[in-house]
Amino acid sequence: MLQFLRRSPGKEFWGWFEEHKDWLREGPELARVRNAERASQALSERTGELLRSLQRFDKRLTPLYWIAADGVAELIVTAEGQTEAFDRVFDLISQAPQLEDWRFLALKPRQPLPETLAGESVRLDCEALHYALQADGNGRAALLFLTEQASDDNFIELQHLAMKLAEAILGEEDMALNVGQVAMVSHGRFAVASPSTRIRPIECLIQEFDERFRCFSSMN
Repeated sequence: MLQFLRRSPGKEFWGWFEEHKDWLREGPELARVRNAERASQALSERTGELLRSLQRFDKRLTPLYWIAADGVAELIVTAEGQTEAFDRVFDLISQAPQLEDWRFLALKPRQPLPETLAGESVRLDCEALHYALQADGNGRAALLFLTEQASDDNFIELQHLAMKLAEAILGEEDMALNVGQVAMVSHGRFAVASPSTRIRPIECLIQEFDERFRCFSSMN
C-alpha cells in the first residue's frame, strides 16, 4: 500500500524545490549586496543542495540557476549533452510548478552572440568571426568558425573556444543532436585551401543553421 502513496521522483524533487525556493533564490541575490567570498559560499551551498536533490531524480542531470535581467529566477536543467538523458529532462520540466518568480528551462537554451570570448592566451572579437557550414557524412552540421587570430600556438585553445561558442549560440539540444563537428581555424588559410566553400559573417549563422539543421523541442 505504501508504494502507491509514495510520490514520484519528479514530484519529490518539485516538492523539495517549492519548500526551498526562497532560500535558493537568496543565493544569487546575495551576490548583489555582500562581499564576493560570502556570496560565493552562499551560492555554492545552495547549488550543492539543489544538485543533490536533482540527482535523486536522475544522476545525469545538473542544475544551473541565476537571476535573469527581468528579475525572475531561472533554473535550467541540463544533461550536459547526454542525449539519452534528454527525455528525463523534458519529463521533469513538464512537471514543474507555476511559480511567479521562477522560470524553468529544459536544457541550455541559445544565448545571444557574446561580444568577446576569452581563453588563456587569446581574446576573440566574436562579431568579427566568419563561418563555413556544411553537412557531414551523417547529415549533421559540420561547423567551422574562421578567425584571423588563429596560429599554430593557439590551435588547441581555439578548439575549446569553438565548442563553447557553438553550444552558447546553438543551444544544448541542437548542439548534441544536429552538430557533428565544430572547429576554429585560420580564415586566410581556409579561404585559400577551400576557395569554393561559402564563407559568411557569423551574424548569418543562426538563420542558415535553422533552415538546414535545426530540431525543435516542445519544451523551450
